[in-house]
Amino acid sequence: MPDQLVTIGSYSTAYEASLVRAELEAFDIDATLADENAIGVNWLWSNALGGVKVQVPESEVEAALGILGRKGDGRIFLLLAGGA
Repeated sequence: MPDQLVTIGSYSTAYEASLVRAELEAFDIDATLADENAIGVNWLWSNALGGVKVQVPESEVEAALGILGRKGDGRIFLLLAGGA
């Protein structure tokens, strides 16, 4: 039975969520964007829908969070090589 998808982050725009998905996929972690199309059609729906959600299989949550890094305020930030 496949793993359930778990939301690991929510972003105001599809662009931001796509950057996170690309980072995860670079490390061979399957990532899916939920509500990407609905918000892409009408960005004003972003707040009502809770943003574009990045979801990964339950078995890969810990690895995904390790790759992205998690701040104490609950937001997820990309870790960029050579960044400050």
